Amino acid sequence: MASVPTNRPRQGDGARVLRVLHRGDPSDELVVLALPWGEPELPDYLTGAQADVARLIALGLSNREIADRRECSPRTVANHVAAILQKLGADNRSEIIARISPG
Repeated sequence: MASVPTNRPRQGDGARVLRVLHRGDPSDELVVLALPWGEPELPDYLTGAQADVARLIALGLSNREIADRRECSPRTVANHVAAILQKLGADNRSEIIARISPG
């Protein structure tokens, strides 16, 4: 998957929008938000799948978008989100992002 910066203006909080060509096909283009603070700080006690879902939550993706990206069902993603919320002691997705943001 190749990514190239677009000419679009910067989004809030210094984040950038990137065009991502899914499987190299220009007609299958995804737009993702690159966070200005870099890679999230994920606790070791999250499973690999939970860590991946947490990263995608931090990018602002919905459960459906995460499911499409991970090639699983939205229900599976919802289960991962519930486990992440419990493990991080968070009440919602915004709190997940706050808890895994560096600094």
